[in-house]
Amino acid sequence: MEIHCKGFSTYLRGLGHDDADAVAAIANDFEIAYNIAELGKFPYPYYRDDALKFIDSAAIELSHGVGLHMGIFLEKTGELVGIAGLQDMDATSKKCEIG
Repeated sequence: MEIHCKGFSTYLRGLGHDDADAVAAIANDFEIAYNIAELGKFPYPYYRDDALKFIDSAAIELSHGVGLHMGIFLEKTGELVGIAGLQDMDATSKKCEIG
């Protein structure tokens, strides 16, 4: 799935195994690991295997309707520059976490 919005320089796209190296490259940052809500939950250093686990878990969360994680890509180059997501989605309470 891709989401393009007119006038924006980025678009959203679901992540696949082909994105693992790019995910690992942007996630391998101590400041990211340090600032995650649950310290120690986000690995540092962050390797390709960590990215593959994340991508697989995101697909499982999506299939169960409890999460949606998408890459943020530059329109001009297709470069991955970030990830946006909804997690802990609860249809009953209509609440979730965004990150």
